[in-house]
Amino acid sequence: MGILSFSIPDDILNYIPVYVVIFEFEPSKGYSTGRIIRCNKAASDIIGYTEEEMKNMGYHFLEMVIHPEDIKHYNNAISLLLNSEEKEYHNIIRLKPKKTNSFIPFNCICRIIYPIESDKPLYFICSFTHSDFENKNGYPDNNRNNYIESLKIIEYLSPREKEIAKLLTKGKTDKQIAEYLNISHLTVKTHRSKIKKKCKTHSTPELIHFLLSNNKMF
Repeated sequence: MGILSFSIPDDILNYIPVYVVIFEFEPSKGYSTGRIIRCNKAASDIIGYTEEEMKNMGYHFLEMVIHPEDIKHYNNAISLLLNSEEKEYHNIIRLKPKKTNSFIPFNCICRIIYPIESDKPLYFICSFTHSDFENKNGYPDNNRNNYIESLKIIEYLSPREKEIAKLLTKGKTDKQIAEYLNISHLTVKTHRSKIKKKCKTHSTPELIHFLLSNNKMF
C-alpha cells in the first residue's frame, strides 16, 4: 500500500464550511487597533466585502458591520480571552451585510491563536454560523437566554455573588475584583466558581456571556 500524500492548499480557509475571519489586536494600543487580516470566501460572500476592503477599513469595518449593542461583546471577548484560563469565547453576534440595513444573527466562536508574545499583536480566529445552524443540523438547542429561567437563576445569587457577577461583566479580573471589594483573590475565585455553578455554565467565557445577556436583571 502506497503512502498517502496530501498537500495543504494555500486557500485552505475556503475549504472550511463556516464563515471564518482572522483579526489582530495590539493590546498596548487599545481596542481600536482590532482589524480583519484574513477571511475565507464564505465570510466575504455573506458580508459582501472583499478581504482587501476589510483589511483597509481596520476597526471601522467592525463598527460598520457589527450591531452597535454587540460591539461591546467584541471588547469584552478580548478582555476575557486575555484574562481567563479558557481561551475560547462563544457569543451571539449580529452582523450587517454590505448594502443592507438589516442585521443577521450568528453564533460566533472566537479563540486566540497561540503563542501569546508580549509587546506583539495578538491574533484571533473567529468562526460564524447562522444562529439556527444547530437546530437545522439536528443538534440540541443550548440557548440559556430564556428570560424566566434566567430570572430565577439571577435571583438565586447572593448579594455578594451579584456584586461580583456585575464586576465580571465589566471585564474585571479576579485580582481587580479582590482589590475593589477588599477581599482575597481566593475568595473571589471561590465566589466565581459558585456563580458559574448556579448559572449552569461550564467556563468563565460562557458565564460572562450569560451574565452579559442578563445584566439588566441584577
